[in-house]
Amino acid sequence: MNKVILSAVLILFFVSCSNDDEYEANEVVEIIQNDFKVEKFTGNTVAYIVENQINVSVPNEMLINSFNKYSAMTQLNKVATSVDLMEVENKFYLKFNNTDKSASKVALIEKKSNKNFKISQNSLSFMRLGGTVCTSEGCAHCCGCLPNGDYCTKCDRWQQNDCKRTTSSGLIDHIGQ
Repeated sequence: MNKVILSAVLILFFVSCSNDDEYEANEVVEIIQNDFKVEKFTGNTVAYIVENQINVSVPNEMLINSFNKYSAMTQLNKVATSVDLMEVENKFYLKFNNTDKSASKVALIEKKSNKNFKISQNSLSFMRLGGTVCTSEGCAHCCGCLPNGDYCTKCDRWQQNDCKRTTSSGLIDHIGQ
């Protein structure tokens, strides 16, 4: 009897000392949405990756509202009407489609966590918005003007590069810490 109790206590001890935090997908979405700050834009955690699948967890309306506030604050003066997830050369971006037919793109950057978050035994990581926004009309749908660190890649479609870079801070948040 004592061996059974001791075994149960040891199992509970090892399980409780584990760094793995198991979540349901809807709980992860709720964590991300509750932490999202419309006023912040860059640095906000907006998605998670599980099984090599990116799941944007913030509603489009909130993303667009946050971008539009950022655009006004940084004097970019663009008004987004929709947002799309895009992949270019195994890198992911959110593309904000603006009323003037331009597009503003911001990188999704994988954020390493101090904890081992899991959904159904699969490890997940969070994605946050980078600090550089690249806006172009000529490259709104292809060919460059993508964030690359603190800079934008060249717009290869047109002779005249109309790619405009806006960089801001605000990259620190606490999800996954």
